[in-house]
Amino acid sequence: RFSSGGGPNELQLLWNTAIHGADHLGSRSAQFPELRPEAVIELNPADAKRLGFGPGDRVRISQGEAEAEVRLNPELAPGVAYGAANVLGIKLDAQTEGLPQIELSAVEKDGP
Repeated sequence: RFSSGGGPNELQLLWNTAIHGADHLGSRSAQFPELRPEAVIELNPADAKRLGFGPGDRVRISQGEAEAEVRLNPELAPGVAYGAANVLGIKLDAQTEGLPQIELSAVEKDGP
């Protein structure tokens, strides 16, 4: 079982990499942007509720450079988030050991 580590807003990131953006050439390709997966972070429903997030909410990840959409995944262990690190703008590679700690913050919605 995973634990969320220190703070009440910390989660451990279970991550992968997506083909788009995995290298500099892919980032410059005219065709790859259409294939780029959405920036999504999957959360256990209990973690989402504890953090005040619901499906479709937009969040920013403390180590990332992009916003992501929250999706709920009841199969994830509490304290764990899942996403494609390079799509989320998180600088990790295959040599990264363990599960990095992340924190999520809400992105303010425009308008009502």
